[in-house]
Parts: sequence; C-alpha cells; structure tokens
Amino acid sequence: MVRCLRVALVVTMLSSTACSPMYLAARPPVDLSGYRGEGTVTRLKHPINPGFMVDFTGFPLDAPSSTTFQLDGLPKPRHDSPYELALVVHLDQDEASRWPEVPPWLTLHALGTLGLRVTSVTGLVLFDCQCPLADQHWQRRTDEDVLFAVLRVRTPPGVRASRFPSDAKPEQAPAELDVEYTPGADSLARCGF
Repeated sequence: MVRCLRVALVVTMLSSTACSPMYLAARPPVDLSGYRGEGTVTRLKHPINPGFMVDFTGFPLDAPSSTTFQLDGLPKPRHDSPYELALVVHLDQDEASRWPEVPPWLTLHALGTLGLRVTSVTGLVLFDCQCPLADQHWQRRTDEDVLFAVLRVRTPPGVRASRFPSDAKPEQAPAELDVEYTPGADSLARCGF
C-alpha cells in the first residue's frame, strides 16, 4: 500500500503530576470513530500523548500531481497539540545503510516543488506553503527504512512551519488538504507519500 502525506500529532510536555502512572493509565486514546475523510487513519501509541496519523495515496516525484483530500471529522488531538504534515519517501537498502547521510537525490536543487494547503469548512486557510524539496530537513523514522521531510518555510517566530493549530472553533476545523507537486529538471522516478 502506498501512503502519502502524514498528518501526525506532536508530543506535548506535561507537568510532572500529569505524568504519574495512575494518570497515564486513565488516559483513553483519541477517538478515531468519527473520521469520515479520505486516507487511512491509525493510532500512534504513546504513553503521554496518544495520537493518530492519516496516510494518503502516493504520487510519483517525476510527474505533476494535484489532489484534494477530504478531512471530514479529523479527530482533535489532546492538549491542543498541533497537527503536523510531512512528505515521506522510502529508502532503498543502500540508502538505509548509509544513514544519517541523506541520499544525494533528495538534495538536488531542481528535484521538485511541493505545495500544501489546509482549509476549514468555512474556507479559512489554516496552513499554506510552497517550497522546493531540496530545501527540506530530512529525518529518518526508526520503525522502517523511511525518510520524511519537515517543511521549512518562513513563518513568524515560534511557529513551526510544518504544523498548524488544532484548537480552532468547530467551524474552523480542518476540512480539506490540497497537495500540489511540480517536478523539476532533476526529478526521479521515486514515489512520495
């Protein structure tokens, strides 16, 4: 199964009293039953801030792509943690064995440009950015041979570029995720998800 953009919750720090074993044992996971949007929603297990992720279908990095995903009923994370977006690419065995060296093809200046926009049910823009893939900070997930990009764009001080708030009023809840990808001269026949 090919997966694409990941919406994941960011771990928040709680006070020491909130981290007691009794408190953690009483915390139910985020309710995912109301999600009616596109993609595959799964739980992320974490003792302090149990979260979720939504994976969407992938797209080739050597062809233009424009898709809108519905986020109907996107669960609200605990403690008003922000939602986070990331582009994910698989590593081959050689690339995985050389980590933390980022594969050279991911740093090519003409690889391609990714645009992401999240809008609410009322049309309010909650997140909007467009940036080249070569200007990304690549990290590796430890559970599998995957790299993911955290978008770096100019934002006000203290705001993480790949995140948008989850504490909005119900009429400002995320409703759609627009993904625009334009390949560059150095694009390769690999898949992003």
